[in-house]
Amino acid sequence: MDESEKIQERFERFCLEKAVYSQAEAIKELKSIIGNAKKLQSGQAAAAISFNHAVECYYYAYFMNSGDFMCAKTSLNRMYRELAWLYRKAGDFSRAKRAYEEAIQWNPVDPELYFDLAQLYKEQGSLALYLKTSQSAYNYCNSKPLLALYYRSLGFYYLESYQPELARALYEYSEVYSETQCAKMELEYLAQAMGWAEEKLEREVLVQRLKERNIPSGLNPITVALTYKAAKTEELKGHITAARECAELFFHQVFPQ
Repeated sequence: MDESEKIQERFERFCLEKAVYSQAEAIKELKSIIGNAKKLQSGQAAAAISFNHAVECYYYAYFMNSGDFMCAKTSLNRMYRELAWLYRKAGDFSRAKRAYEEAIQWNPVDPELYFDLAQLYKEQGSLALYLKTSQSAYNYCNSKPLLALYYRSLGFYYLESYQPELARALYEYSEVYSETQCAKMELEYLAQAMGWAEEKLEREVLVQRLKERNIPSGLNPITVALTYKAAKTEELKGHITAARECAELFFHQVFPQ
């Protein structure tokens, strides 16, 4: 087992056993793991990116307009995300923000990192930053549940901005892709507050309302095309597991469930 594998194993063990740590001990241990992981990446010419999945390499190359990168030796994006969560629990929003920003640096095509950071802004009442950060996740949303989260995030913003018609459209449209208790509760609240009938709007009406505000009404076609490219390229490389995972992701992007 080389040094990177030892560090990664230490992190995975920490994730499993973190409940036994005090808050301060957990932060100290995780910062130690991160420090060791970063030492392995020092002095490298190309950017090191902690990808979660093979398909993200293709997203990164296209959306960052760069082929000059290499895969990081450890999951530094996950490590920083975990650290950010610990700081959030401790009420240290400043350090949590910096940790999320570090996580995004290590994987700028992971949509969940943007949604996490947006949630932090939401907790601080920074609605403009909440919206901007949520919108930053769109290109990297590569599944229907993630796209539904994108619409719910926008729905919350427009609800808080006193635009209930648009908020309703966004929450209802989120359920086209993934039904959640969160969306149902917000729609029930809107119906009671506005005196609306409980019948849902027609899909064409929802799409039109989104179009009027220049909000996309589906996955980014480029993201879908890149997923297909990833599946075919990984297959040609003989990376059967990665190719299968990319192909399954593409299938779920394109075909209704």
